[in-house]
Amino acid sequence: MPFVVIGGFLVAYQWIDQFSFHVLMSKFNPMLSSNKIETIFGLFNFNSNKLIMIVVSLSVSIASTILPLISKSRYNHEVLRKYISQAYVLFCAITLPACAALYSLSKPVYILFYGNYAAESLYIPMVQISAVIALFMGLTSVLAMILQGLSKTGIALRAIGWGIAVKILCQPIMIYLTSSLGALLSTFISLVIVAIIMGSYINHRFELLDFLNTKALNAIYVSSFMLLILFTGLSLVSNHFVPDTRVSSGLFLALVGSLGGLLVLVIYQKCHVLDVLKNR
Repeated sequence: MPFVVIGGFLVAYQWIDQFSFHVLMSKFNPMLSSNKIETIFGLFNFNSNKLIMIVVSLSVSIASTILPLISKSRYNHEVLRKYISQAYVLFCAITLPACAALYSLSKPVYILFYGNYAAESLYIPMVQISAVIALFMGLTSVLAMILQGLSKTGIALRAIGWGIAVKILCQPIMIYLTSSLGALLSTFISLVIVAIIMGSYINHRFELLDFLNTKALNAIYVSSFMLLILFTGLSLVSNHFVPDTRVSSGLFLALVGSLGGLLVLVIYQKCHVLDVLKNR
């Protein structure tokens, strides 16, 4: 049962949005029609959510490979620290650049998948916030899997319980303050709380902050930041030259994606990040 709850707790956030968003938006924004609210709900709960699940699935696949290694070595403190630290480095190496790319290229990515039918002022902030949410969704998935491997499912369930409670409490407040972005922001706050609770326990038990490969992590952070700046600049330039169609957006993403991927690989190679990931 804990595996089912931990594996599917992200669905609970969608249920909360589904049953509360329309009611709260109607209450706090009476000028919006029911159709308009349903359109806004579809933009973030269906369209944006599908985009970030691509990133989250990468994190879940990482966690799934780490779980048997942790379970096998849970009585060996030093080996466990190695596996857990490598899991975090691997998570950052894949997920951070992916989230940076989704954040900075939110417009062409959205147009590629869904066309240019919605207002940019609505879907671009939603995709950008969703990109940040994807980072914490992936992190909580990895941390939850690590706790399961350590037979500490109680801590994971407690963190998830607190997270859902925070989501429910923050939902009306954030919708009142930010309207259409409120549900996403309440999810973000909730996942940050979950990640802090899980991460604090793991760090307290294994002192990971002193054991992590800071050189590799710094290279990942720098490359992700450079990717964010590069893609943001190219995206701003493309607004004047690239038509808002699926074909042109796809070609643009293929071009800049190849450039960004090459940049990340070069930095990873120069800073020996790939060697760290291979060193099992």
